[in-house]
Amino acid sequence: MPGAAAPEAYADDLAALIGELKLRDVRLVAQSMGGWTGMPFALAHPERTAALVLAGTPGGVATPQIAADGARVPQRIAERGFRGMALGKRFLERYQKFRSGLDEAARRQFDRAFGA
Repeated sequence: MPGAAAPEAYADDLAALIGELKLRDVRLVAQSMGGWTGMPFALAHPERTAALVLAGTPGGVATPQIAADGARVPQRIAERGFRGMALGKRFLERYQKFRSGLDEAARRQFDRAFGA
């Protein structure tokens, strides 16, 4: 339905695209908001979905734990910043340790590549 902004509409759009491209047996990788498209599509079209990978998304599934985690997001952003939220605390610690072991030229190249 034009103008709809709901997961079901996203899945319908994906189904229309896959149909137009005449794809069969699709393998979907859905990250973040993409999970809100991938999960409903896979559930509605299991015969057309060979695989579904969800990364960093609940895929539209609501549980008390997901709601509780979501409620803590503002506090985590305040404590860790956006980069800390995106990458995770242990990753950032390892990243800083790795980066500190680089010589200055390598550190500049690393920073350019990874936006540090």
